[in-house]
Amino acid sequence: MASQPTVLIVDDEPNFRLILEAKLSRSGFQVLSAADVASALERLAERQVGAILLDIRLPDMNGLAALPLLRARCPSAPAIAMTAYEEENLRRRAFLAGADAILYKPFDLEALTERLRVLVGEGARYGVVQPGQNLSIRGHGLRDLVSARVLRSWPDVFTVAVTGPLEASAGDTVETLIAGTDGLYRFDAAVVEVPSSATYALAKPVTIERFQRRAAPRAPLHVPVALRTDAMDDADSEARPGSTTDISCRGVALVADGELAIGQRASLAFSIPSGASGSTPLLVDAVVVRSGLIDEERPVMSRAGLRFERLTDDTISAIEAYVAASTPV
Repeated sequence: MASQPTVLIVDDEPNFRLILEAKLSRSGFQVLSAADVASALERLAERQVGAILLDIRLPDMNGLAALPLLRARCPSAPAIAMTAYEEENLRRRAFLAGADAILYKPFDLEALTERLRVLVGEGARYGVVQPGQNLSIRGHGLRDLVSARVLRSWPDVFTVAVTGPLEASAGDTVETLIAGTDGLYRFDAAVVEVPSSATYALAKPVTIERFQRRAAPRAPLHVPVALRTDAMDDADSEARPGSTTDISCRGVALVADGELAIGQRASLAFSIPSGASGSTPLLVDAVVVRSGLIDEERPVMSRAGLRFERLTDDTISAIEAYVAASTPV
């Protein structure tokens, strides 16, 4: 039997750590804990983990400032930032620091475990749909897919906001597509309720099928990226900051400032880990193939997928080596 993912909890509140440890253990995760950044680095020196839960206000260092140090020890682990405080542009700063999500305390523990399962690649096995995810939905008898975003998620039902006509009523079944790190997944969902013309409550599926495998192996990658689009005509204009989330020889997923349009071309500058502690700088051209806005984020931020164009042999080799080293045997 494959071992369960290990989650590192970094939080200086003992009682909160105990609550998280108990919940994650009951949910099938192995758990490591640390009260500060120094202890977390010691844990990662001893053992690799599948995900990191990181409080932002820690006694020895700010959690967002510490995230690159933790990622240096465990570069493929997704990270969820946690905080009990509202700060200006905190979500933006968390995403640009490389966090995959941010949760505000107190938060729903079931929502936490579902988010972790999605981030560590178990979403298809558990049939998970997570608030904030982008989906494509097609009503019965319709040819075109409609973009949608998950609003809320419960054990048996989830709600979505759609951007176009779905023409579905309670009792109908809709086809739903969701992108995973290893391919495109499909499931049928029954319409439970239609609270408004743009909001639907859907039943969670029992199974999800993967009907399109990704053309190239993909691995998590959390590094800063500078993005310049073809809309930035002024050569002296400042590139948009962003952070990558995963990569393959075909393309990269990232979050970035501003809105990105499908079909828009961009140049990306980032570095990919190589060797024991080195890195290889890359400058690549790409085109946006999927894009969605991050809810409630002001200024606007996008979560997007870009397909590479005209990679050099050296760039392909660097990405292939990183993906191979990041893939469990």
